[in-house]
Amino acid sequence: MTETFTGRIREAARALAPEVFTVRDLSIKAEVMTRKDHQRIRDVLHELRETGEIVRMGRGQYSYAGRSKKKNELREVMWRVLRARRNVTVEDLMELAGASERYAREWLGMLVRRGVLSHHADRYRMIADPIDMPSDEDKAQALRLLRQMKKTRALEALDEASAAIAEARKLIESCDGGCHEPGDGQGE
Repeated sequence: MTETFTGRIREAARALAPEVFTVRDLSIKAEVMTRKDHQRIRDVLHELRETGEIVRMGRGQYSYAGRSKKKNELREVMWRVLRARRNVTVEDLMELAGASERYAREWLGMLVRRGVLSHHADRYRMIADPIDMPSDEDKAQALRLLRQMKKTRALEALDEASAAIAEARKLIESCDGGCHEPGDGQGE
């Protein structure tokens, strides 16, 4: 089984728990020692902090808090809370469903755009009950478009580089050792 880099860092953090640890501690535990890997560890820590799995304890110090619920499970819990209460706040979803503030706001915003909720001050009120939770296809479509744009840009950059290499190759082959830079006083 292939282990991902994030998985290695997660396991190292889990093994160091409940102690507070540093990036160096993680790198030793996960057996990653290059400078490039240290930056990757920092990137993974940032991602895990976003999900709440890692908590920053101080400058350069972290603690493993554990994996949170998967997003699908979390959405289901938030949906049940919303349907039971009909009126909720972001804080309600944070407390009752265990959602992060950012994720709860994003999810509630999607439901407002879908016409399921209305938003007044800090409260969200259910105005339509579709029974089944609406999916967030807008976000999935946006991610698909972003990936396609990145792919297109990368292919264009490769085409430009290939053209430049072909042009340089022609120049080199046409010289056969007798080429000089213009203005160097030779070969003119």
